[in-house]
Amino acid sequence: MIARWALRVIVAMLVGLTVVAVRSGAWAQSRPSIRAAALPSDVEVGQVFVFRLTAMVSVSDQPPDKPSLSLPAGFVLRGGPRVMPQTQVSITNGQMQQSVGIEVSWQVEARAAGRHTIGPASVLWQGKRFESGRVQVNVHPPGTLPRRQDPFDLFDIFGLPKMPGGFPDFPQIEEPSLPPPDPALAMAAPLARTVFLRAEVDKTDCVLGEQVTLRVYEYVSGGAPRQVEAHEPPAVDFLQRPLLSPDDEPPVRYAEVGGEMWRVRLIRKVALFPLKVGTLTVGPMDVDYQGAGLRARTPRHTTALQVRVANTPEQGRPVGYRAGDVGQFSLSSEVTPTAVEQGGSIAVTVKLAGVGNLPLSLDVPRRKGVEWLDPTTRDKTDVTDDDRVRGERVFTYVVRMLEPGAVDLGAIELPFYNPWHHAYEVASTRLGVVHVTPSAQPVSSAPEALDRFASVGPLRRELTPAPARSRLLTDSPLFWVGLAGGPAGVLLLGAAASVWRGARARVSAWRDSLRRHAAVALREAREAAARGAVGEAAAAAERALHIGLEASCGLKSRGVLRDDLARELQSRGIQQQQALLASEILSRCERLRFEPGADAGQATKLVEDLGNLLDALPRPRKAKDVSS
Repeated sequence: MIARWALRVIVAMLVGLTVVAVRSGAWAQSRPSIRAAALPSDVEVGQVFVFRLTAMVSVSDQPPDKPSLSLPAGFVLRGGPRVMPQTQVSITNGQMQQSVGIEVSWQVEARAAGRHTIGPASVLWQGKRFESGRVQVNVHPPGTLPRRQDPFDLFDIFGLPKMPGGFPDFPQIEEPSLPPPDPALAMAAPLARTVFLRAEVDKTDCVLGEQVTLRVYEYVSGGAPRQVEAHEPPAVDFLQRPLLSPDDEPPVRYAEVGGEMWRVRLIRKVALFPLKVGTLTVGPMDVDYQGAGLRARTPRHTTALQVRVANTPEQGRPVGYRAGDVGQFSLSSEVTPTAVEQGGSIAVTVKLAGVGNLPLSLDVPRRKGVEWLDPTTRDKTDVTDDDRVRGERVFTYVVRMLEPGAVDLGAIELPFYNPWHHAYEVASTRLGVVHVTPSAQPVSSAPEALDRFASVGPLRRELTPAPARSRLLTDSPLFWVGLAGGPAGVLLLGAAASVWRGARARVSAWRDSLRRHAAVALREAREAAARGAVGEAAAAAERALHIGLEASCGLKSRGVLRDDLARELQSRGIQQQQALLASEILSRCERLRFEPGADAGQATKLVEDLGNLLDALPRPRKAKDVSS
């Protein structure tokens, strides 16, 4: 009787503890756990201190965001909020509990002495604002707080006299301050969570050939997502010149987005030169990201941009102007030698330099007895401080002098439109005079013209019937059908064989795929659970789980400790909730296999949870072979 009474008491106590734990867990999950503190809590007037807020929720919930701090009179915000993601793991009564959240810090300057109350600070979670408690801060007049002891100086701790020369001071560890936000990058609200892209052009109206600079910014809030794959913004109606090389690392800037501080990085800067008139489109840039707070592969993209392109004004347009020659250019030249014998050649080097899209060719002056050959070119480009394309193009011509005398080569001119002056200008360079001495042998100015009618027969004096000709084999259409039929038949047979081999390979790959073997093991687990074979169902379910995890993320989970399984799966792109469920199912399989008295209902519920998990796991890009 005493033993039965003691057993009843123990059961009642366990039930009571379970109810209390469930109620406390439900209460804990109903609101985030929020803590606030001032570091330090005793400061002097003019001193900057850190107000720190920590907000944690269950691992299955979304972390809080949008922190806010209310400051009373006499305090000024000097930096922040600085938001960092947090993860906590605690073990209570043998049960591991995991929570996620954020840690937010603000830099505050005290300006009024006295005992002040700061706060509350708040965060947004599940559409509601949750506040922290208020924090007491004691602000003392300047120079009234005692000097802090150096923890590494024993003379300072015990009040002993200092040694001559003393010890070097250790640097104070202070909260790093954020640089001031860039107002040009500020936004009213973020375009997406954690990371998003923003594209802009420096002008939306320009003339044909004028440079338009495209910039793409990456905004990041907390964590460090990495780019997996990037697709450049399509701009088929523009000539593109990248202004950032792959080795460039632009500095990280900060911007206020929706009341929070985001890190901003310039990831693309491209000079676009329009090739036609009209409303032209710069397509979106697509980037796939991976990292904390994101799915296995999260796409982000910019919005498409439009640029209106007009032609240069007709009024004042000089003769010889070519559409698209827009910028600010100059010409210089060198002629060597300046004296040559008739029939000889000289070298004319013309350097075109300036800002803008350099023209690909120049119009050379035409003179009698002067023959210009096609030039060779070499280019050099760079970028100005205001992101304009600048460079030089050197044209080297070989010129034959066919007439004797003092030959004036004239000048090379390049009319262009200056978009900064809104006017046409002309760059020119004079080539000077070349002295050509007569040659003893006559010089041919041009090759002898070919007689294009030499092979034509004589004129016919009267009309006669055309001579009859025999019918050739190639005149029959059947000849060409038979000629083309052989190669066409070979191609068709080859295509059919290729399709057959591909179909067999796909069927074979499907038979040997890990996902199929996982499905077979899951089916065996369902059949065993239906028969009431609990141990057999648990063994088949465990096998299906291991194969399914390997098929999804490539992890051979049999060689991983169960306590490390959830963390290893998350590192391979599996969502946190799915990783924890996989670890839980593995534990249930082990209990059902070796626990006596397990019923078929537990086995059926286990198989159902396993099936839902395998359906939710991400599919791999390529099928994996079982032998791997």
